[in-house]
Amino acid sequence: PVPESTIQLRAVGGYMDGRVFPIDRNAITFGRNPSSTIRYPADTKGVSRIHCKLFWKNGTLMLMDMGSSYGTYIKGRGRLNREQAVAVKSGDVFYIGEKNNGFLIK
Repeated sequence: PVPESTIQLRAVGGYMDGRVFPIDRNAITFGRNPSSTIRYPADTKGVSRIHCKLFWKNGTLMLMDMGSSYGTYIKGRGRLNREQAVAVKSGDVFYIGEKNNGFLIK
């Protein structure tokens, strides 16, 4: 596993393009809900109110779709099943709703 202190999330494309977010011990939630860690404007097409989350489980970074309408995708692996966490690692890219809303784990 990658040490938690050295891993980041870089937005690639879309509303968040170029922004960098630290990945620490706390879960990161994505969506239009005001309580989301990474919050999109209310009118963002393809992003659900509570879209997905990134979190640590037993030292492994996990990504889980929270029942979004447009889906969460991992590049090269396809759409995630709703509410089924999958392991992700540095170098993985995932998309929220559409390829324009991408994030690189690095």
